[in-house]
Amino acid sequence: MLWRDFIRNIGSGVGINLVGSTLKKEVDDSTVASATSDAAGLISFETNGHPGPVYHVETTGGQTKRRSSKAFGTVFPSEVPYALMAFPDGVTKGVDNELQAFGDSSGMQVKVKTGLALVKGHLYRCVTQQTIPVTANSSGNPRIDRVILRLTRPGQTEEGKFECLVLAGTPAGSPVAPTLTQSAATWEVSLAQVAVANGAATITSGNVTDERSYLQVADVDDVQTLSNKTLTSPTINTPTISGGAWTGGTDLAVADGGTGASSAAAARPNLGAAPASAKYVVQTADAELSAEQALGALATGLVKNTTATGVLSIAAQGTDYWAPGGTDVAVADGGTGASSAAAARTNLGLVIGTDVPPVASPTFTGQVSLSPHVAASGSAPTASIGAAAGAGATLDSISGNDTFCRVTLTTGGSGVTTGTLFTITWAGTRADANYGVWIAPKNTAARSSGAIATMGASGQNTTSCPVAIGITLATGTQYVFGIFAFDV
Repeated sequence: MLWRDFIRNIGSGVGINLVGSTLKKEVDDSTVASATSDAAGLISFETNGHPGPVYHVETTGGQTKRRSSKAFGTVFPSEVPYALMAFPDGVTKGVDNELQAFGDSSGMQVKVKTGLALVKGHLYRCVTQQTIPVTANSSGNPRIDRVILRLTRPGQTEEGKFECLVLAGTPAGSPVAPTLTQSAATWEVSLAQVAVANGAATITSGNVTDERSYLQVADVDDVQTLSNKTLTSPTINTPTISGGAWTGGTDLAVADGGTGASSAAAARPNLGAAPASAKYVVQTADAELSAEQALGALATGLVKNTTATGVLSIAAQGTDYWAPGGTDVAVADGGTGASSAAAARTNLGLVIGTDVPPVASPTFTGQVSLSPHVAASGSAPTASIGAAAGAGATLDSISGNDTFCRVTLTTGGSGVTTGTLFTITWAGTRADANYGVWIAPKNTAARSSGAIATMGASGQNTTSCPVAIGITLATGTQYVFGIFAFDV
C-alpha cells in the first residue's frame, strides 16, 4: 500500500526538503514505515498490505504537525477536506455499523462500533470497535457525558488529529450535557449522551442516548418530479411550499404556521391584530378599515386632540395657540397686548414720565482715581535700553500710562547678560520714590522664578525705574513685558 503527503511551509506553501517522518498505527502507535521528504516536500510511505488507521508526525520550524488517515483518508490529499466542507457534518448512513455508541454493563466504559463520519470536510473511519473509558462519578450528583468525535483543524500544532472520546459533563442536581467546542481550532460533534449516576459502577445500554446526525446526500435515483399526481394520505416531513399556492384545503391553522382564515379581515383577530372596525389614526383613508380617521382629510395646520373622544382637528390661531405675526398676546395670557414698545408700556402701566420717571444717561468727566493706592491716568512713559539687552537690542514699542504700560523689546545679537534690560521714565513725576512695580514678561523663558527685579541696590526714584533681569535671555528674541506701578 502507498501513502503520500506534502510537507509545506505554513506561510508560503512551499515544500520543505529532507524532513524525516515516521508512519505509525493509530491503534497502538507502533511504527509502520519511515521516510524523508524530497525537494518538493513530497513524502511517501510504502507497506505490504493495509495496517488500518495510521498517522505521521513532522516537526519543522518549531511547529509539530500531525496528519491522520482518520481525517484525510489513506492518500493525504491536502485539498480534499476543503472540497468536502461543502457537505454537512454527519455519520455516513449504511457504512459498517454507523459509529453506534452503546453500553453493555461491562464497567465504566462505552463502546463505539465501526463506521464512517464526515466532520468539517475531514473523514473519520473506525475499522474496529473501540472501548472508551468513562470517568467515575463520586460527586454526590448525577452527570451527563457525551461520546464525541474531536477534530484538530488545520493550522494547529496537531492539525488532522481525529479521535473518538468521552467528554465529561458537570455533576448537578439537574445536569446538562457538556457544550461542544466548534471553533477555528477544534471542532466537536456528538455521537451520544451518557447518563452517569452518582457512584455508578457500570454503564448500561439504558444509560446511552443516541445523538448521531446523519450525512444527508441524496442519490439521483431517490429524486422524482411529480406533475399532476395525486398523493393518497402522504407523510411529508418538513415540507417547503414555494412558487405556488396552498389551495383547495382547510385553512392552515396558526399553530401550523398559517392564519386559520381565508381573508385578511378574518386573519387579523386570529393573529392577535386589532379588527378592521377598530378606531385607527392613519395618514390616508384605507378601504379595509371602517372607523379610521385619516389625517389627509384635515386642513394644513397644528393638530388638536379632543379630550375623551380622541377626535383630532386643526387648532385655531389666537384661540388654541399664538403665532408670530398673529393676534397680540393679551396681558391676561402673559403677553403685552401690543405690537410696539410704547403701546406695551401703556398696557402694562409703565408710561415714562407718568408711571415711571425718565432715566438720564450718566456723564463721566475727568479721571478715575483709586487713590491713594492706584491712579490710572496720564501719558505713556518712555524707556531706554540697558546694557543687559545686548548689542543691537531694540525697543520695539511702549504704550499705556504711568500706572499700566506695555513694553516690547528684542534682545541683541550678542552681549545679552543679566542686569538692567531697560529703564522706564515716567511721564509725570511721582510723589516720592516709595512705590512698587509688578512686571510680568509674556515670554515663557523670562517668567522663571527670580528672573525679573524692579530695581537693584539703588536706581528707583520719582521719575524712573530700572527693569533688571536675573537670567540671560536668548539673543535676537522678542520679549513682551507688562508693568503695573502702585503706591505703597
